[in-house]
Amino acid sequence: MGRFFSDPVEQALEYIYYDLRAGKGAKGMLLLKKAVSAGNDGDACCLLAQCLRGRQHVWTGHRFPKDDTLAQRLLCQSVQHGSALGMLIAIRCGELRYRLQDEMTTERLKKSFDIVMKKAEDGEPYCQYIIGNACLQHDFMYIEGKTRDSFSHETEFNSYMKENIAKCENWFRKAFRHGEFISRSRLDTLLYRGR
Repeated sequence: MGRFFSDPVEQALEYIYYDLRAGKGAKGMLLLKKAVSAGNDGDACCLLAQCLRGRQHVWTGHRFPKDDTLAQRLLCQSVQHGSALGMLIAIRCGELRYRLQDEMTTERLKKSFDIVMKKAEDGEPYCQYIIGNACLQHDFMYIEGKTRDSFSHETEFNSYMKENIAKCENWFRKAFRHGEFISRSRLDTLLYRGR
């Protein structure tokens, strides 16, 4: 344990995302709650927020309560505690971009992306999923501080988009092979619904 995150976070990831058959989701959530209560574990705040955000972010079979207000507060805490994972997930929550604008500098976003990317490259499945999602949802543009106007020609912009979006399939496949189940639904979106 403790290779990529704190021991409680790694155990919670196992219970909540990788070993669904064990039926230990509630135990995983309890681990996250204890870690959040104990202090400044930004990754625990981030994952607890994900647990509270509903079926797009966690298996419904866990029967976790949905609480968007608490989830947003926890995600803000996660970023404030320096969680790279929390930073990348907060990008997906549009309203948090504005609330955390001072924290979301291009430099800090790139650093967070690099940290999560390194963990993904080293085999951490949830990080592989998060990197894949950043590619699928075009978050790489926000992270790099680019807009459509950053490119001199439409073909240059299209090439940049295709190159980055194409990376998501590989990351989702890796995450799914390593047991991260949400990546399967992203693969379905990508491959079968023509995203």
